Amino acid sequence: MAVELDGGSHMEPRQVKKDQRRNNAALRAGLLPLRYYYDDVVHHPGRMVAQVLTVLRLREAGAFASARHSRFLPDPD
Repeated sequence: MAVELDGGSHMEPRQVKKDQRRNNAALRAGLLPLRYYYDDVVHHPGRMVAQVLTVLRLREAGAFASARHSRFLPDPD
């Protein structure tokens, strides 16, 4: 899992593209990218932590299995 904290500059078109590329790279590396804004972390830290823990539990239960092991997607080979 990759948890990222975004500030105000992340709404600028150039930064949005950069963030999307980073998300794609994380997914290719087998990571689940979760993005939060500064406001989420400062004003709602409990909510953010709860979401992160939920995703960790779901991943542990196999909810985010790779496409190769997913029963919903055909084997890429």
